Amino acid sequence: MFSDNNPPIPTSRDEFPSFNTVVNVSNCWYYLSLLERFVNTTSSLSQEDLKIYLVRAEYRYFKWMFINIKDRKMALSIPPVDVAFFWQAHMLSPLRFKEDIMRLTPFTSSKIPLKEIVSDYRV
Repeated sequence: MFSDNNPPIPTSRDEFPSFNTVVNVSNCWYYLSLLERFVNTTSSLSQEDLKIYLVRAEYRYFKWMFINIKDRKMALSIPPVDVAFFWQAHMLSPLRFKEDIMRLTPFTSSKIPLKEIVSDYRV
């Protein structure tokens, strides 16, 4: 399994390409690990069960956002895999995500804690 391994570590300073602090090899590895975990979780579900799972995951995502807004603990809260997947999917439409977040102030976190999510589910 891809996510059972550690992310690649460069042996020299410029070994891996890096666009910026967000788009780099490590973050791409953590992102792929999140997707792999989601696929592994959902691949054995029937079509009907998958629909139910996705509807519940979307509900849990919005519930998680509102709880984090209310408790103001966003920086400390690591979302479950299904919630993280919906958070990532929501961010794939940056304009819509920004508009939604503006309505949900003080939800200010726009960075998914990929490393923490992957690390949290390894135990």
